[in-house]
Amino acid sequence: MKGISRVLFVLVALFLAGYAGCKKKPKHVKTPGTCKTDSDCKDGKHCRNGVCAQCATDAHCPAGTKCHDGICLKRCSNDGECGPGKVCQDGVCLAKDCKADSDCGQGRHCVNGLCAALARGGCREDDDCSDEEVCRNGRCVSAPRPTTPPKGCGLDTIYFAYNKYTVSNQGMKILQRDAECLKKVPGRVVNLEGHCDPRGTEEYNLALSNQRAQSAKKYLVSLGVDAARLHVVPKGELEATGTDEATWSKDRKVVFVWY
Repeated sequence: MKGISRVLFVLVALFLAGYAGCKKKPKHVKTPGTCKTDSDCKDGKHCRNGVCAQCATDAHCPAGTKCHDGICLKRCSNDGECGPGKVCQDGVCLAKDCKADSDCGQGRHCVNGLCAALARGGCREDDDCSDEEVCRNGRCVSAPRPTTPPKGCGLDTIYFAYNKYTVSNQGMKILQRDAECLKKVPGRVVNLEGHCDPRGTEEYNLALSNQRAQSAKKYLVSLGVDAARLHVVPKGELEATGTDEATWSKDRKVVFVWY
């Protein structure tokens, strides 16, 4: 009996020790500023999308203001009602946050002083679209396929010096002939594909090839060719095949492709 009593005593002692060591599960602590209803908010704020904000609807705002992203902002119908440094957007006055696309992040553009993301499939230029698409009337569409050049109207390639994008005298003579050819075939579109040799970084070569194609386009436009017919396509070093100076000189060019 004494042995059984000792065993029971030990078991009871272990049970009590384990119970004492167990802590109650703490209650969930709500993150400050989060909410389910207005009653969870303080200082007259309202619950909007799970977060306490100045307003959740226009009814929470004073007269002459409107609820915009949880903040009461002045109503407007045009920029003149907003004052310096602000624009009228979505019926409220908003502070300008950009002057150019470069002030906005990837995939965003500066529209009326505000950074905005393009709608899916929307675009402002060809760079907003995938490699197999072009921007037409604000939408990305499948790029057209190259077509046969008009009879007797081939456009000659122009070449550039190393690390340069200015059109040479020889290049100007070629572009003058190309311009006359383009004027004889109105309505046809031409891609100006800029190219580089493989030296330099990918980013640098892409920018340089763009400058080369832009220079060719600018000169053609000065000769009376409609700019809307000339589409710049920077290729960088993508199609370079040269292995030494003699062959690299053939990589530095602008090629004209009829569409």
